[in-house]
Amino acid sequence: MTKPTYSRLFLSGPERPMFMEKGLYSGYKNRNGLACELPATLESGEEYTSTGFLDALPHEFIKQIAVRKVQLDIECSGQALLSFYILLENQKIYHCKDYDLIEGRNSVDLPKILLDEPNARLIFFKIKAIDSAITIFNWAYIALDPPSYLQKYKELTILSRTLGDSTRLINQFIDLHDQYEKSKDDYPGTEFLPFPRLIIYESDSKSYLESRSLIQDERISFITLKHNKANLGGGGNMCLTVYEEYITRATRNQFIMLDSDTLVPFRTLYFSVALAALHAYKQTSISTVPTILYSKNPDTILESGALFGRGNWGIAASNASQPCIAPLHNGQKISDKETQAAIIKTRYTDYPPFIYSIFSAKNKEDKIQFLPVPFFLRGDDIELGINLKHHNIECEANGFLVVFQEPKHSLWHEFMAILHGTCLIFASHDSANNDQGLNGLRDYFLTRTNCHSSAFDISGLHTYNSVLERIISLLEWNDEDAAKKFHNPDYYLKMRSLNSRFSQSNYRVIQALEENGGIDSSRIAKVPFLYYETQMRAYLEKTIGLPDQIILINDSNKTANIIETSKTDASQIQKVRSEIIEKLDIIFANARKVSKKCKLICDRNHIISEYLAQYSLKAKTASEQSNTKDIS
Repeated sequence: MTKPTYSRLFLSGPERPMFMEKGLYSGYKNRNGLACELPATLESGEEYTSTGFLDALPHEFIKQIAVRKVQLDIECSGQALLSFYILLENQKIYHCKDYDLIEGRNSVDLPKILLDEPNARLIFFKIKAIDSAITIFNWAYIALDPPSYLQKYKELTILSRTLGDSTRLINQFIDLHDQYEKSKDDYPGTEFLPFPRLIIYESDSKSYLESRSLIQDERISFITLKHNKANLGGGGNMCLTVYEEYITRATRNQFIMLDSDTLVPFRTLYFSVALAALHAYKQTSISTVPTILYSKNPDTILESGALFGRGNWGIAASNASQPCIAPLHNGQKISDKETQAAIIKTRYTDYPPFIYSIFSAKNKEDKIQFLPVPFFLRGDDIELGINLKHHNIECEANGFLVVFQEPKHSLWHEFMAILHGTCLIFASHDSANNDQGLNGLRDYFLTRTNCHSSAFDISGLHTYNSVLERIISLLEWNDEDAAKKFHNPDYYLKMRSLNSRFSQSNYRVIQALEENGGIDSSRIAKVPFLYYETQMRAYLEKTIGLPDQIILINDSNKTANIIETSKTDASQIQKVRSEIIEKLDIIFANARKVSKKCKLICDRNHIISEYLAQYSLKAKTASEQSNTKDIS
């Protein structure tokens, strides 16, 4: 007997606020976009709006999952006026249609014009109390007669690796599951997509035991916790997790990769399940990327898609020539209608950030391509993006998926990111052709050298000098040892010394100055620790002559470097600058040799197989079985 098709599927409802920030959630209109949890009481004439980005209904999502009929269910205590609005591609919001609400549960079909409008971006509603005070108890968008593939979808797996913070991640998902169950209680008779299963590989023994007790005490059935007895670094731990829980599972063709410190709204999690169901139905190999907001500035975009190797530092290039990323829409406000209209459409992006990405494979051949390489270096997600592109697997940014994270960065992180990015560019270079294609790489290092030199920034110069020094060392190693020596974590841990001139005490000094009269911009220049040449020039133009001090601020770890210009030896700056130029000459004189070495150290098949043979029990077992067959 076949299961009957259900006629109502929950799509979304009011998001439980994580932040007291404008522009994210539904709330009272007279509070200018501040969040308001339900139930909410409206006095006569007062209005409740759903214009917050996380509560608005994305037209692109409805279009992608092929839902043709949508209903807004609202439960309230009295008469009110419901109005629908729509944000179009031209960044303008138009009033569409009004409906009368009565006491109790109201089910209102969204006007057909809202769902069929080809230039639609977001759908909003507003509820206005008419003659007397009313209370809004709950509301939800419901799909009527949804596509049959949605009801057949089983369960999506989320994979994460942690080092001491698994308990925090578990508590986040307990809260997400509570929201899921509450919505089910509020809408009996309405179907829901299945709640995902979270699998965590915890490397800290103490945290593993605490988290295991929490799961047992709370009787949590949707979280699996495993002890990863070796701490293999972020990339290594994720490689092991994905291999054990995805690659070796024949029936598991989709998963979400999640950083342990990423904050995930319920709507994002739920919409991710719907998109995974769509990709499974279409048998599509694809990676899907969200918009990432800063958790400390939750109305501000960290990135909504990104480009690798081009579009940054004032250097234009059609191919990857810069060892860094250009985050798209960085710094823009999520409440801005122009920004909303721009990011809500599905767009191309270069790579899937491990912060949060959805992976779907249509076959076993594509499935293996989603395995991250166990680099200790930064940029493993960029390498994965390059690999996916090589195998014609799309990577797309879906702006209506939103997560929050606070990035961690420093000169040490910059060193690892730029080093890896440079190696990836050399590895992808066709050494048989003219080496002019690498000119953009030389331009990049010269641009950064000039910028840091103008700021008397010896730490910044040492960072880029160290990158070039490490690349030259490749020329000194034989092919057999190159990968092992280059990826030795001990070397990179020692390079934390690049941060030595930055301190939290310096940061607190700057805070004290700003709180007690401010910083004299005629004498002191204050800039981010990674700065554009135009930024530095603009700050230096404010000072009278050469500034007494140049302050480099790193807000991500609350440290600062205070440069005393009068005490800085200009000859030392010139010395490091000359070393950088000399190293560039050596590297580009041996460009083809460097390219060959970089191909070796970036060979994902070799690195992964060597790594898994050492750390994965499943890989060891498979290798032993293969050897037994060969012998027999």
